[in-house]
Amino acid sequence: MNAILDCIRSGRFLIGLGVGFGFWILVFVIRAIVKGCSTKYAKQLVKKDERGSFSITLNAIESFLRNLISKEFPLLELVGVKLPETEDGVILKMDVKFKLESNVQETKNALYNRIERALQNELSVKEQVKELDVTVIEFTDEKAENDKA
Repeated sequence: MNAILDCIRSGRFLIGLGVGFGFWILVFVIRAIVKGCSTKYAKQLVKKDERGSFSITLNAIESFLRNLISKEFPLLELVGVKLPETEDGVILKMDVKFKLESNVQETKNALYNRIERALQNELSVKEQVKELDVTVIEFTDEKAENDKA
């Protein structure tokens, strides 16, 4: 008991107590920063009206876009789709491969216009998708691939 009282009187106890509290405060601050910075992704888009709700899953959206792009944009290949959530909706993020023969600017403009029309008219989820983000992950050379074969 005297050892404990001596430790408290000497100030080492208060130093240890302060370091311990400081450590846990640091842990909680780091955890809050990491949790606040992580991006949440939607697994589906839900359209609600007076009759009920209608959900379109991420897989359904991706297969719809894959079919649309393969039919209307043969020089593009859809690689993947993500739906990161924002405060007021989602961002439609698409990863695509471009064939080198395509005019990137014209194809990009036509793709954006066609996807926006599809979101509005065919899927009816345009008001939930606040932004369209297309990332070109690769340029492919179809002629070089055919020469190898």
